Amino acid sequence: MLIAFARTLVRGPSIVETFARLRHPELLPGRAPYLRAVTAVWWRVLRREHRGVARAGVHGSLATWTLYNGLIAYLIVGLLLGAERVYRYWRFRGSYGDLLDPVLRACCRRARPEADAERRAASKSSSMRGARTAASGF
Repeated sequence: MLIAFARTLVRGPSIVETFARLRHPELLPGRAPYLRAVTAVWWRVLRREHRGVARAGVHGSLATWTLYNGLIAYLIVGLLLGAERVYRYWRFRGSYGDLLDPVLRACCRRARPEADAERRAASKSSSMRGARTAASGF
């Protein structure tokens, strides 16, 4: 996988763009630089994964190697998948009809305007209270 990701960074299109075009053939041309950057991030993560596996295999015990390959590596990949998915949804604000769209909408929606107004009013009153306290010497 590391070689496949690296090869597509040298000769386009990037592997992530290829996968995206399988799902969305009408992909906007402006998204190609983002998809190329995502491919570069995956390449870096995979390179570090390979280093970690090699280090655990050479310098660690069988238990260390097993823990890294059986748990830690999967957690790293899962976290990157999830973080990229949420960031992509937030950045492009698009809904493609995927299964996770309702969950991502709930995670990424903006705060209610009335909540923002209440927060601003509360911070303004507390800052005014602080200014009065400082002026009175207490």
